[in-house]
Amino acid sequence: CPPPPPPPLKLRADAEAQLMRAEVVEGPARPADELLQELQVHQIELEMQNEALREAQVALEKSHDRYVDLYHFAPVGYFTLTDTGLIAEVNLTGAALLGEDRSKLLNRRFARFIVGPDDQDKWHLHLRHAFRLDDKQACELRLQRSDGTVFDAGLECLRTAVSDAAVPALRVTLTDITARKKAERANAAKSHFLAAASHDLRQPLQALRLFIDLLNQQLDDPRHLKIAQNASTALTAGEKLLEVLLQTSKIDAGFVAVQRQNVSFAEIAANLVNQCAGLAHAKGLELTVVGSSAVIDTDPVLLSRLLSNLLDNAIKYTEHGRILLGCRRIKDGVRIEVWDTGIGIAADEMPHIFDDFYRIEMSCRHQTHGHGIGLSVVRRTADLLGHQLTVESWPGRGSVFRVMAPLAQ
Repeated sequence: CPPPPPPPLKLRADAEAQLMRAEVVEGPARPADELLQELQVHQIELEMQNEALREAQVALEKSHDRYVDLYHFAPVGYFTLTDTGLIAEVNLTGAALLGEDRSKLLNRRFARFIVGPDDQDKWHLHLRHAFRLDDKQACELRLQRSDGTVFDAGLECLRTAVSDAAVPALRVTLTDITARKKAERANAAKSHFLAAASHDLRQPLQALRLFIDLLNQQLDDPRHLKIAQNASTALTAGEKLLEVLLQTSKIDAGFVAVQRQNVSFAEIAANLVNQCAGLAHAKGLELTVVGSSAVIDTDPVLLSRLLSNLLDNAIKYTEHGRILLGCRRIKDGVRIEVWDTGIGIAADEMPHIFDDFYRIEMSCRHQTHGHGIGLSVVRRTADLLGHQLTVESWPGRGSVFRVMAPLAQ
């Protein structure tokens, strides 16, 4: 913004001071010259005002030029629409997004660029809401450029008024979201395919389980029984992997609904201990629980599944020591923690442990790698529940995973 002009009293004082400096050279003014002196003061004052105005004008022009540059070369399109949907103003980015010259866009209907009757109806409904409400309104549409190419657009609209006539108008920002929508559609298609494939694979796997059980009943030779046992172990691993893939695809596809209710941590912990104690004891690990009377606002099924994955992960990466499941009250909630005395996680691996199919390097003997999706399911489930998930680790000493959840009201 340009600097404000000096106040009138200061200008008057500066003018008088300048005239007094001139009198030092020329001598004091005589009484007959008082009127002339007053006129000289006014003249100097006017010259100083003119100079201040010229400086303010130059600063204003520079500020305007900067505003115009920022407006036209912003990374998003800016539009001003009338209450009838006509384009009253558009920046260069907006014109480029629609593939048209700015001058040719003025006074044209914005709806002319919207593809299909469904999006046309969505836009007209959105327009009515935007002019009726005071807060920002957002929507997504498919738009067609002048050359016929179609792109996905994100719009944010805010009602305002054109200052000269106080006429209602709509300020609109336009962003090309084609890349994001394409990624979302690809991810949804992948998730739908994975869900269908996982479901179709369950039937042959169930039949294979039945055949292996029947084969075990028919075999007497210990060597043959060992082969059948290995086949059963491999099938169990495949069934677990398929279940995790199915859970992941359901979450990504939006098929999992959160059923919140009040549930005690003690109830969840007791079920988890019954579920995981056998795996821990088989490896000679101590599984302990730090009890709490806290009642949590969560989906008990999803939270139990999340904590079960964390406990399985802790057992997998711990060769000796213990696994601890605990719960601590914090402000407005609880912090559920899973501690282990395992191999820990190196600092350079920490940013990636929740990525799909990322497997931590293991130094334990007689250990097999996981599939690298257990922690990615944990992250998805925590995001779905709205529970904050954090991790700390000390290589060679162990790790702790923390889940923050709200207390029941």
